[in-house]
Amino acid sequence: MSSGARIFLGIAALAFSGMCGYVALAGTIPKNVWIMWVIAGICFMITLACIPGRHAHWIGRSLAGIVALGSVGYLIAMAFEPPDPSGVTSIWKAIGLFSAWGLPSGWYAAVGRAPSFGRLKRMMENLKAP
Repeated sequence: MSSGARIFLGIAALAFSGMCGYVALAGTIPKNVWIMWVIAGICFMITLACIPGRHAHWIGRSLAGIVALGSVGYLIAMAFEPPDPSGVTSIWKAIGLFSAWGLPSGWYAAVGRAPSFGRLKRMMENLKAP
């Protein structure tokens, strides 16, 4: 990522983190205010990841782990959710979220690099080799 994009993302994440913290402190959300603190914390982690250094890699992996765990939690919650009176269930949305965001971010959290189809193909070929 270029330094200009990194600076812009860091400032935007810091501003959003501050706004979420302000909303949580002001008490404008009477119920479930902890969600705003979680969002503020995640945005602050993004701000820290924009500062160059060795810590940025580990913060990125931590953020990827949070996304992976959140998508797994949503998938589990929707698996046990009864369908609406209209018969519509959100399990397909949960499966889509898990496959689009949960699996790649879980891979990044565990391995430390983004998944690619080339690496996946080589890994599968190595598994088939006697």
